[in-house]
Amino acid sequence: GKNPKYELAPDVINNSWGGKFHNKLQAVVDAWRAADIIPVLCNGNSGRKCSTTWTPADYKNVIAVGNVGTDDKLFTQSSRGPTADGRIKPDVSAPGNRIRSAWHTGNSAYQIMTGTSMASPHVAGAIALYLSANKGAKYDQV
Repeated sequence: GKNPKYELAPDVINNSWGGKFHNKLQAVVDAWRAADIIPVLCNGNSGRKCSTTWTPADYKNVIAVGNVGTDDKLFTQSSRGPTADGRIKPDVSAPGNRIRSAWHTGNSAYQIMTGTSMASPHVAGAIALYLSANKGAKYDQV
């Protein structure tokens, strides 16, 4: 439906979806892009082999984020491209090792975690900062 307060839509969305969704989420991502929302997604944690990028990070209109270790090299568990149609993924990488993150079980609300799901929020946050300083910037400028 039509959102009566479309001006309240986010400029950037971060998600850690992953798996074999194939094209099931393409309509969602296309709707975000049509609304000028920038999707930032984790690239996956399927290791060193080529063509291991998770869906929907392999879509054309998203920013897929890999995980770099403390040595600033792509972490061994971080998924890699190319995609089925030959595009290079991840689009960018960020720190994702031993990140303190919110967690939903146990005696603490936090846990030390590793993976592209820890890296992609860094990129989404950097994009949000860029957009706040560069009003009107679009996906292709980020």
